[in-house]
Amino acid sequence: MKVIDEGRGGISFLYTFHIIIFMMIDIDYFRGRLSNQNTYNTYNRIIKRFLEWQQNSALNEIKIDQNTAEAFIQYLKERGASPSTLNIVASAIKKFAEINGQYFKITNVPQINQKVPDILSKEEIDALIDGIKDIRDKAIVSLLYDCALRISELVNLNCSDIDMENRLIFLEHRKKSRSPQKIPFSKRTKALLERYLEERDRRGFDKKTFPELFVGAGGRLSADGIRRNLREYGLRILGKRVQPHMLRHSRASHLRDRGMSLDLLREFLGHRRIDTTLIYARLSPTELKSRLEELESEDKW
Repeated sequence: MKVIDEGRGGISFLYTFHIIIFMMIDIDYFRGRLSNQNTYNTYNRIIKRFLEWQQNSALNEIKIDQNTAEAFIQYLKERGASPSTLNIVASAIKKFAEINGQYFKITNVPQINQKVPDILSKEEIDALIDGIKDIRDKAIVSLLYDCALRISELVNLNCSDIDMENRLIFLEHRKKSRSPQKIPFSKRTKALLERYLEERDRRGFDKKTFPELFVGAGGRLSADGIRRNLREYGLRILGKRVQPHMLRHSRASHLRDRGMSLDLLREFLGHRRIDTTLIYARLSPTELKSRLEELESEDKW
């Protein structure tokens, strides 16, 4: 089996060793171009699997082109992959191709019917936080909600990223984006963080030795551990499964209900594109009422 250059339709790899050796080594297929660790891990696994699929198929050559990509998508379809999974796979393959100077469309990826995500009411958010006894986990849930954080943003926070006096967190990864790096949090979250940091110090997790904000016995808490804890809290306190992203969606929806514009919401959430924020574009009750009042006052009703 050999790796070939298909000109505009395929990628020329600058490796002289056999493709089997290529896939056995722990390689960054994206050459450091992906800054988000979760995206990197997912995309790298997908490309490794894509190459392995070609090796194990009837193909005689490794190719990265439209036909091969669409054949892989079809292969995954026949094995029951969901539309969201197929879209992620297609994005990974196209990104890998682009990094190597190749551009093509993948036309057999199913559309995802985007729906407004499940959210919790403000009362449910309060009940969830109040029902959690562990001070660390109370602070985690409160901060996730207040700042509408992605789980990756939360786990990567260090103690130095917290400005307690001004009630702000600093998001290092947003340094090169238009989105605000400093996000405010509530007085409730401040009180919970202060209690948590006191408990941390009491248990021997000093900030110099453990700079990570949220720690456990093994050091920095993992995203999977937080997801697992939150799911258990949700089932016990609210009788429903709760995921970290649900808190982010809830915060965004509550801000929309209070009249925040989509442009400002986009900035707050750190979305690069406005179409990502359009999931919250339905008129909130507050906005609908004000719009109707405007129409009536102008005799345009």
